[in-house]
Amino acid sequence: MGNPSIDYAEEKLGVHAVYESAIQSREKLVDILASIVDARANKREFEALISDHEYNLIAQETGANPSMSQAALDRHMKVVIAQDDAHSELRGQLREVAKGIDLLETKKAVLEADIRIDSARLVELGGYLQYLAAVKMARPKSSNDTSPTSPTSAT
Repeated sequence: MGNPSIDYAEEKLGVHAVYESAIQSREKLVDILASIVDARANKREFEALISDHEYNLIAQETGANPSMSQAALDRHMKVVIAQDDAHSELRGQLREVAKGIDLLETKKAVLEADIRIDSARLVELGGYLQYLAAVKMARPKSSNDTSPTSPTSAT
């Protein structure tokens, strides 16, 4: 038979389970943060590809229309870019990456909340266990007193 106080803390209060939950949430958070870093790097790559593609389109259209004024060329480029299939595909892929980042950020926020809740629960349990220890220390000692103090026996 183990220590009744430890058994009470483990079995009735679930101290270790709360601790394990916090550790698991932290491990998941580390994985999510790594995924966010990767997704942001992927997003930067797509943004660079889009920028390079737009630059190439501008270079082509400027060469093909050298007599066009800057204002006319700007309007023309908006149409060219809007009608370019490769640009539309890159933009779609960028939107998907951004959507993935948003999903990861949401998961991150949920895990952070879980960790805060578990941490608060551990602090609460620690205070409760200190209270129980103080009550037990204040009680007169008896030879057959091996049960942990519970809220009903503490009063």
